[in-house]
Amino acid sequence: MMKLKRMIALLLCLAMFLTLAACQSKNSDLTTLTTATYTGSPIKVALLKNATAMGLIGLHEGDRYQMTLVDDPAQIKSMLTSGAVDFAACPAAMAAELEQDGTVRTLAVTDYSPVSVLTNGVNVAALEELNGQTVAVVGTDSTEETLLKNLLSEDVQVKFTRADSYASLLEQLGKGDVKIALLPEPYVSAATAQDGVSAALSLTELWMASYNGKEPSQTCVVVRSAFEKENPEAVSAFVGDGRVSVESIFRDLSAAVEKINASKVVDVTVSEDLVNRCGIVFADAKAS
Repeated sequence: MMKLKRMIALLLCLAMFLTLAACQSKNSDLTTLTTATYTGSPIKVALLKNATAMGLIGLHEGDRYQMTLVDDPAQIKSMLTSGAVDFAACPAAMAAELEQDGTVRTLAVTDYSPVSVLTNGVNVAALEELNGQTVAVVGTDSTEETLLKNLLSEDVQVKFTRADSYASLLEQLGKGDVKIALLPEPYVSAATAQDGVSAALSLTELWMASYNGKEPSQTCVVVRSAFEKENPEAVSAFVGDGRVSVESIFRDLSAAVEKINASKVVDVTVSEDLVNRCGIVFADAKAS
């Protein structure tokens, strides 16, 4: 039964990745107007501390949103299912799972951040060489972990260990306490800046090679279905504000980098070049 459940979860994940790959026209037009007004109670939003948090940096301005930043995707899932937040950024596979059971509706793809296998002190030149290895990830149900599971053949067995934050995993990898880890940008660049750490494999490139060039989506933003039913104007406001936030980053990248580094929405210092490598978008999930 557990094997069947895992297979279903992986099929859902695959469907979500391939469907959302069709949304790669950067910041495609959303049907919601960016001028939508909302005057209700503060909208509760939870974001993972990844590229999407950088893209949605504009939501921190003003008092329309009550923002929460977390490292572990499992926390996002718990906050959505309990009703603790109204909107959240979560891994694409998690969005598929929660949408399947009616908990949420996926609004947009928000980043295609590249994912890599990082190593310190070991050589990994192919996925098959991960057999019998221990691989560290942040939290539970991350896109990084899901990508690797989908790419591994059945005869390659990997054990996962879980760090409680990106900052702690970076530290453990740099010290050599962790030999193999999965990370997305902007953390890949921070990791490889440490002595002894290198990017051994690009899971993004391996995925694209396996699925006709389809780039895997890293993160989506979702709204709780119950909240949307009662607050459609809040959904319009959120989508509009999210799109404006992303567009404003690329209109003035220098100012955006200052805001991102000052707000500490990710656990590393970013540059303009690094922001450009993070695949930040706000692409309508209905575009496909």
